[in-house]
Amino acid sequence: MLDCPTRWNSLLAMLSRFQQLASCVQKALIDLKLSNEVNQADYAVVSEMVAALQPVTLAVEAICRRDSNIIAAEAAIHFCIVQLRKQSSALAYSLAVSLESRMRQRTGTHSGVLHYLHNRHESSLLSPVPPASVIRQLIQRLLTRLDHVHEGKSK
Repeated sequence: MLDCPTRWNSLLAMLSRFQQLASCVQKALIDLKLSNEVNQADYAVVSEMVAALQPVTLAVEAICRRDSNIIAAEAAIHFCIVQLRKQSSALAYSLAVSLESRMRQRTGTHSGVLHYLHNRHESSLLSPVPPASVIRQLIQRLLTRLDHVHEGKSK
């Protein structure tokens, strides 16, 4: 299994397979008298990368489901961030921080209002519920746009 540049998760498949075959690789390197080419630190890096990419893969698969919506997507990303933060590697921590930062930049008022409408007592960590005045304004704008669309179709 080789990494394919156009498929990000092929890296995980390749590294997982390498991890499974690590003892075979070590044996082959010993037989070829190249045993000092790959050391235990290299295997540890592969393990860290596999551990960090697994929650990302789960989140992407959940988001790509046909029945996924914004709430489900944010739950999957939140799960991914929590799982990455539980790990002790610098790679996992860096992924978690970057993912959380990017999600905070990308989620806006619409997502917070959706969370409010879905369950007004529960706020998302990635998109907090905005104040009531902001919710009212957004809903009024959406209803106005919806009315214009329906008026245009009825003429």
